[in-house]
Amino acid sequence: MSPALAPEGPVGGDSPLFDRLRPGPGQSRSDVVTSQRDRLQRALIEIAAVGGYEAVTVRKLTKLARVSTGAFYAQFNGTDDCLMSAYGRLMRAAGERIEAARSPRKASPEQCGNSVAALLSSLVDNPVAGRLALFEIFRAGPVAVSSAHTQETELELALRQSLDRRGRRVAPAAVAWITSGLLYCARGALGTGDDISPASLRRLVAWGQACLAEPPEDIRRGRLRLDWSRRERPAECGPASESPGNETELILSAVLRVATANGYQGVSPSGTSKAAGVPIARFKRYFADADDAYLTALSRAANDLFLGFGRQGEEPGRPWTVALCEQIAALCDSVAEDPELADLVFGRMLDPGLVGLTCRESLIREIASSWRLSVPLPERPAAMIAEASMAALWNSIARTVAVGQASRLPERAAASSYRFLAPVIGGDRAAAIVAGEFGGRSRRTPQEAAFGGDLQADQNRMADRLLH
Repeated sequence: MSPALAPEGPVGGDSPLFDRLRPGPGQSRSDVVTSQRDRLQRALIEIAAVGGYEAVTVRKLTKLARVSTGAFYAQFNGTDDCLMSAYGRLMRAAGERIEAARSPRKASPEQCGNSVAALLSSLVDNPVAGRLALFEIFRAGPVAVSSAHTQETELELALRQSLDRRGRRVAPAAVAWITSGLLYCARGALGTGDDISPASLRRLVAWGQACLAEPPEDIRRGRLRLDWSRRERPAECGPASESPGNETELILSAVLRVATANGYQGVSPSGTSKAAGVPIARFKRYFADADDAYLTALSRAANDLFLGFGRQGEEPGRPWTVALCEQIAALCDSVAEDPELADLVFGRMLDPGLVGLTCRESLIREIASSWRLSVPLPERPAAMIAEASMAALWNSIARTVAVGQASRLPERAAASSYRFLAPVIGGDRAAAIVAGEFGGRSRRTPQEAAFGGDLQADQNRMADRLLH
């Protein structure tokens, strides 16, 4: 992490912690402003580390940083602006640390290891700053959440640049897969206060290397689709059915309808109760507030979409690898069939802020745990690897939905299945299984025809669109 933002003393209290720039004839106005900005950013990190972002006030910031209120407002519009400035600086420092680990002389596997280690260490070596970058930023509203998405994409770009070699670019989708898995693991480490052990780091490096390995051309270019006509579709995906007379179900269904029509801000106890046809007193009996109902409804919908991921061991003799391919294909089909629900689950779960992030991370952990326990013990991956892959799959779907390409997900199911399987059973075996399961139907959609059938080129365009 950038030395300028490293803690300089004990965290806590509101006593002055950072020294003013010493006066002197050599100090320019620019030097003074830079020093003030630096101290304010560091003060915000210190205060948020103790009481969360809600504890940050202009008075506390200026007192701790030894900066006047006038000087604060000359540089920032308010605490949210200061937060996003500090956050942006932390994430740029993470990107610079990844770039510093780059060496064109290193082979791809070694470079992948160095880059993965650099990304993780940049986020977890300084827990005070890491928590602000990975948690507290989500407390500052929709603009901050949007900023978090942008900065995470910038991290992907830094990782891509560190891994690219002359004449061979790594697939943007593979880098996005790895980055989202690593961010999830970093949040997990910071959330529990545990260090990422050397053994865990080695597992994550091996996971990243396996995810980077290029699958065969048909898988990479999205030419394969799973043919359901010759097999039974897994457990039906979609929102839970509404049970007449069940007030909880009526309210949860109403939440989805209201949120689809009016967004997260439109969900209120009174409006949702009216849409459900139940008294508001009933709403308050079942749910603490609108956020509770909103996240419960989205969690239920997410669990329905991922319903089959814990049931792969229920059919004796059916390989778990086959079941995983089918479940990913069914998930992608379901999202493509109901993009409005998918936008709520994968795109709008973070609208309530940190509580939404916590809900999402818990869901990923639970789904990954359920799936992992369904894998036979000899091939069962470590919990961290299962969670990293599930987080990467979640993010892959979320990113596709966010740019209005939910209909393209079924053709990407083969590549997602390969990346999920490769770290567990090896790239060659994963490629053979995916080709066998998805090889029943090869087709070119109108979009593929427009893009020359090249999913790789499509992914490059998507990455550039998200960056700009």
